[in-house]
Amino acid sequence: MFLSDRLTKCTNLDQTLNDFESGMEEVKIWIRNAQTRLTTSS
Repeated sequence: MFLSDRLTKCTNLDQTLNDFESGMEEVKIWIRNAQTRLTTSS
């Protein structure tokens, strides 16, 4: 019981980290797009 409980927590943490990382990637892409838009408009 104890082990499976810890495994579940680890899996959830892993999922959260994955979501966070993919979110960061999206933010980086968004920033890059925003920067190119800014430089081309000025």
